Amino acid sequence: MNRVNVEKILRKVETESCVLNNIKRVEVFKAKNAYSLLKKSGLNEDEIKKGLEYLLDEGIIFKVSVDDKNAKIVLSKDVTIEDEYIWEKENYSIVYLILTLISLVCVSLMIFTIYFPNWYKYTLYYMKYPLLGFLGFLLVAGVVRWIVFLITLVLYESQLWIWPNLFADCGFIESFIPLYEWVGPETKNE
Repeated sequence: MNRVNVEKILRKVETESCVLNNIKRVEVFKAKNAYSLLKKSGLNEDEIKKGLEYLLDEGIIFKVSVDDKNAKIVLSKDVTIEDEYIWEKENYSIVYLILTLISLVCVSLMIFTIYFPNWYKYTLYYMKYPLLGFLGFLLVAGVVRWIVFLITLVLYESQLWIWPNLFADCGFIESFIPLYEWVGPETKNE
């Protein structure tokens, strides 16, 4: 079995999401999961080790150390069953492709409005108000939460954050949960 097939098989291995160097979200897979998947496909220990070493040498995968959902690249090229790896280029699902195409179509529809009928121009004109209202809401919410934090910073020992996850890396609904949070010397972040 050649090394290209090893890569194709390993693309199906179970992964978990981590953050690389506190910057980029990556999918990490464990060597023991890779070993078991490659053994099921008929490879022996030596072929598996050579395949992983080849992928490491060519820069197709990188060895990482993971602690508490944070990954850091390890420069060591030796292969053991306890290692964890990330891909240099991640496979993108069909969902990413569809979302990209939808985004391109939306941008194209906004750019080429002079070629479209008047009903489309009116629809686009009235769609911008809810969008601008939402962006205005986010701006006002950010300013209000900052002002409330500053007031409680001056007046109290602990501070009040309204919507503590508003600008966090989470989903839309999770941005507004919890509604508030007290942060101070005797309390810890939840």
